[in-house]
Amino acid sequence: MKAMAITRNLLKKGILVQWDQTFSGMIIFICILAAFPVTESYTNLKETEKAPFAANCVTDVIESIDDEDKYVVHCTGVNVKDLTAMLEKEVENFENGTRSIDYLLIESLAVDTKKLSEKWIDTTSFRIKLLKIISAKIDSIEINAFKGFAFETVTDLYIHNTKINTLEEGTFEGLQSVTILEIYKCEVILIKENALKAIAPTLQQLGIQYIPLNPINLTGTFPFPQLTKLEIHHTKMPKLDSASFSRMEKAEIVYVGSNEIQHIDCGTFEKMKSLKTVSVQKNLLTALDSCVFGNDVINSLEYIWIDGNSWNCICELEWLKDLRILDRPKCASHSDKPFDDVEFCEET
Repeated sequence: MKAMAITRNLLKKGILVQWDQTFSGMIIFICILAAFPVTESYTNLKETEKAPFAANCVTDVIESIDDEDKYVVHCTGVNVKDLTAMLEKEVENFENGTRSIDYLLIESLAVDTKKLSEKWIDTTSFRIKLLKIISAKIDSIEINAFKGFAFETVTDLYIHNTKINTLEEGTFEGLQSVTILEIYKCEVILIKENALKAIAPTLQQLGIQYIPLNPINLTGTFPFPQLTKLEIHHTKMPKLDSASFSRMEKAEIVYVGSNEIQHIDCGTFEKMKSLKTVSVQKNLLTALDSCVFGNDVINSLEYIWIDGNSWNCICELEWLKDLRILDRPKCASHSDKPFDDVEFCEET
């Protein structure tokens, strides 16, 4: 409680943090105590190296712009067998009978079995809103691991820097309210087709980053009626076909840069009638047909990034010049000259 009082006094002197529900802003907090780490924006998340310290859970109180206290719990080096009891102890100190952890960061969780199993947080005493798991000593998440009272209100789930190698169908069962999911720097080598089926109805933003597998079957054959932002980068995805995003019709932002994409099929983005922003930067593309988007999507598209590919700047690619390209793509076919300096339809 002393830490809470110190934090509140600092905030009253002018430090103000807005509790932002947007995809990138949700996880940006001001570092109040030395024990609490700073996280970066969604598209540029990095884990900083920290010196080892004793296993514990520390609570910070952050006053948001609406004058409501937000309870942030940071647990480090805790064994999963002790985690529930330690969290219950922290929640007991929350003021005004609050029984909700607004932001739970679990770092370097020790798990003897290397598996995140059902009831790894087993309580009816509190609920969690935002959950971030970093560097947990696990290689798998078992079915129903997120099923239970505490997880029913989770809206944001981040899993970073683990040795998880498989996402099973049923992995995310029990998460009834998830709108944001990010899997970052995990050693995923197998993704079951329906791994996200349980959270597809509510998911709004999906990030799959730095995994060594082609993740395209992650979207499965079921709809994502609420999904507006998709970010898949630094994977081994070799192509996009017409079924890749066919059930993501409300997507507004698609970032598939920094993969190994060599080809994008006709119709891949055609059903995304709300699509505004696309990035295919830093792939292995040499050509791109307008049928990839379709006329309706091309007419509504506002921004596109395409640099970092080996473009063959011939007449069939000239349609790209009519789009609002926000970077400086180059023509590999013309000694890496910028698009603007090349006549695509000139006779040779």
